[in-house]
Amino acid sequence: MQITRDGRKKVGAIGLLTDGTRLYFSELRGSRLTPTEVSTAGGETAQISIGLPNVVLYDISPDNSEFLVGSSAQAREGERSVWMVPLPAGSPRPVGELIAHDAVWSPDGLEIAFVSGSDLYLTSAEGTQSHKIARVNGYPVWQRFSRDGRRIRFSVYAKASFSLWEIWVDGSGLRPLFTSGKSTNQECCGTWTPDGKYFVYQAEANATWNIWVLPESGRISVRRPPKPLQLTTGPISFSSPLPSKDGKRLFVIGQQPHSELVLYDWKSGQFVPYLPDISAGQLEASRNGQWVAYVAYPEGTLWRSKPDGTETIQLTYPPMKVAVPHWSPDGHSIAFMASQPNKPWRVFMIAPGGGTPQQLTSGTDSGEGDPSWSPDGNSLLYGEEVAVGQPKLIHQLDLKTHQISNVPGSDGLLGPRWSPDGRYIAALTATYDLVLFDSRTGKWRQLHTNVPNRFLTWTPDSRYIYFDTGFTTDPAIYRIAIATQRVQRLIELKDFPGAAWEPFGFWSGLSPDGSIITQRDTSAQEIYSLDLQFR
Repeated sequence: MQITRDGRKKVGAIGLLTDGTRLYFSELRGSRLTPTEVSTAGGETAQISIGLPNVVLYDISPDNSEFLVGSSAQAREGERSVWMVPLPAGSPRPVGELIAHDAVWSPDGLEIAFVSGSDLYLTSAEGTQSHKIARVNGYPVWQRFSRDGRRIRFSVYAKASFSLWEIWVDGSGLRPLFTSGKSTNQECCGTWTPDGKYFVYQAEANATWNIWVLPESGRISVRRPPKPLQLTTGPISFSSPLPSKDGKRLFVIGQQPHSELVLYDWKSGQFVPYLPDISAGQLEASRNGQWVAYVAYPEGTLWRSKPDGTETIQLTYPPMKVAVPHWSPDGHSIAFMASQPNKPWRVFMIAPGGGTPQQLTSGTDSGEGDPSWSPDGNSLLYGEEVAVGQPKLIHQLDLKTHQISNVPGSDGLLGPRWSPDGRYIAALTATYDLVLFDSRTGKWRQLHTNVPNRFLTWTPDSRYIYFDTGFTTDPAIYRIAIATQRVQRLIELKDFPGAAWEPFGFWSGLSPDGSIITQRDTSAQEIYSLDLQFR
């Protein structure tokens, strides 16, 4: 049964909450995250007044008397301050000094499990006496207590995919939930049914998420663990499963992903469709303007076509997922970063006429990506990240000798972009400050602070860098002059339905004729209720 019909984007990365009669969730209204509610029987959605900026709902207390929320107030980069908010109304109060990107109560309400950076913590309900119980190689999210409060299961994003893990609350027994016989590329976001007999989660295969059910064995490790069963089979992607209080229904977010490329028309002050028959983003034109390469959504495949959409060729195929394609200066190659199941990001190259992608990098477990061409086409810059958002340094790959060298002073930088004239390298710090390397002086300097998007675009004359703040509370598209460091706010994106697609979020760039281009989220996304009957 369809519960909502408002067409707005639900923040499935956090999930759904229920007190039995109402569903609570965070919804994107324009560019702002808004706490929202709807009856479990369906109907109109309504905003919830929290009294904090940019709120994400984390959890509802076991007695349904309080929300646990994250807010951009007093937040750090990538994390939010944690607050308790009384229901049905009351003033928010901070939970100690907790900073986290997710937090949930234990079944008895006496403890909170929260994640910050790569660490999983336990703390008291007041936010005191916090102690770390695990550090993972990746980005942990969606932690959930077992019904007896003895275990925690959570998801980890690493090597460009999600996996499910579990641990005892005393910090022992950390292990992946599935060690063999996986039937999907990635699993995420699980929750126990109220009786604790089943664990429901979402899993992805062939660019579609479905709901799976894992019967519980009652033990953390068994020789013959129960096999998971697939509950939904599309064609809609279903995610963020939440069992009803009586265990007879399952609430999910259903989505048919679609992204529309749009150009900004300066005369009308409006975005207009570009290549309207495709669902895509991350488009780049060849230097001569004769071709474009783009990433199709939600499959994450690489395509090439004429700027008018003719002579289209698919260059890559699932399960490989592609990001940030870039044309070589002579137009004979396209470099891109790609991930494959359970493998980290790597840099690849392919001919625009098709063929087998050539892997150019093969580091350790670190991810490698964001390739950028030298003006002569003989070298590529790329970044190395230990984990998501944890840059290591920038490398230069000589495509003729295959030798790899480090860019001086690039420790802790990501997202390199070589200027077309070859003089500069633009990059970002871990806290998303824009910095610039001048090959004449051999030194780095800061250009601008708070550029929360790694999609940097040089103009052909190397005079400007374009960037956006699309997925923030103050969305806009900017450009910065290299000579003067003057920043111009060009286009307001308030209420623009930007598409926050994997892996890096909102995207913008320049079209073949130099127009500003971005992607508009035209997905159909609603909450559904599925009837459950366990035998």
